[in-house]
Amino acid sequence: MIAEYLEVKLLGRPELLWRGHRLEAVPPKLRALLFYLASRREVVARGELEELFWNTRLSGNLRQALHQLRALPGAEHWLQAEQHVTLHAITDLVIFEAALQSKHYQEALEIWRAALPPAESRVTLLWGFELDNTPAFNDWLEVERARVEMLYLEALEHRALELEKTGHLSEALGLTERLLREDPLNESAYSTSMRLCYRMDQPEAAHRYFVRCRRALLEGLGVEPLEETLALARNLTAPHASTIQPERPTLREALEQLPDPRSRQGQRYPLAALLGLVLLAVLNGARSLREIVRFGQEHPDLLSKLGFQHPTPPGRSALSELLAHLDLQRLQETLSDSAPLPHNQTNVKSASALELLQHWALELRYHAASGEIGWLNILIERLGWSGLLGWVCFGGSDFPGWPRL
Repeated sequence: MIAEYLEVKLLGRPELLWRGHRLEAVPPKLRALLFYLASRREVVARGELEELFWNTRLSGNLRQALHQLRALPGAEHWLQAEQHVTLHAITDLVIFEAALQSKHYQEALEIWRAALPPAESRVTLLWGFELDNTPAFNDWLEVERARVEMLYLEALEHRALELEKTGHLSEALGLTERLLREDPLNESAYSTSMRLCYRMDQPEAAHRYFVRCRRALLEGLGVEPLEETLALARNLTAPHASTIQPERPTLREALEQLPDPRSRQGQRYPLAALLGLVLLAVLNGARSLREIVRFGQEHPDLLSKLGFQHPTPPGRSALSELLAHLDLQRLQETLSDSAPLPHNQTNVKSASALELLQHWALELRYHAASGEIGWLNILIERLGWSGLLGWVCFGGSDFPGWPRL
């Protein structure tokens, strides 16, 4: 028989519900015991509970507490207490964390907002709940509250980036501002806010975020912003930053419009997916078809994100045939139109397709090494790879500010 679950509200003002009805008049220590078991979501040894709530492993206090709990409505369904203690519970915290793990950040934030106590600006685990004379439990609660609040800040940050990728810049800025209110030393949030203001054609506002960032770090930590933040502040006002126009199609969209030199018969891989794999591989340092193939084999999770319909990566022959027959002039025009690079002057007549792509990647790596992070953050949007940001790296600490594989 499937066990019936106790519903435990852990975010905001805590509650215990059985079949939709609140469990009233439960003594504070018994409530704390249930909250702890619901948060742990696993079997817990009796000795651990004795030590946490009564600072001893030898008393009969837990036995008495479990006796009282068994008298609560439905306890025969949701409480299992033998050598170990298990609580069959459904909690809003579990649902919140599951949404985060599934990268459903908007859903996670909706769960968080729904838990806000009246007239409170932020929610916390077991809001308003304290327990006297239980230092071990209170220490656990303090650490757990900090952990859960960090999850909330993570949801804010990721949701802001999602909104930025879809062009909802003002809404994204609202989330970064909320993030900064909660965590005024979050340098990453200041950088995101600077970039958002720049994209909304508000350079003065971007500069104000930089000033706030520098003041907060100096006053709070006694340090200057990181070099990539300083570079971002410089590059958001650099002349070449405006050369990447938002109305241009992304590189990913442009690759889909390239003429496909292959015959339709026997085609297994989409053209844009193949070229996307090649570009990411060379950006990660691949110098030959063999290394590109190995890159695809070592990162199978990447294939579906690039548009491959099959989990099997392309082999050397599929890549070789495509690259050998591409229209190089059109390829260079596509690269230049979608992601212009100041020094990209490759002689098409004397270059192969792979050499052309490697030269383009080399130029991009050059700008990364020069610290032009603000320009590169804008460029990554133009590539159309916002969802693949974690895959775009340059193979070492010489290229700060970019995620590494």
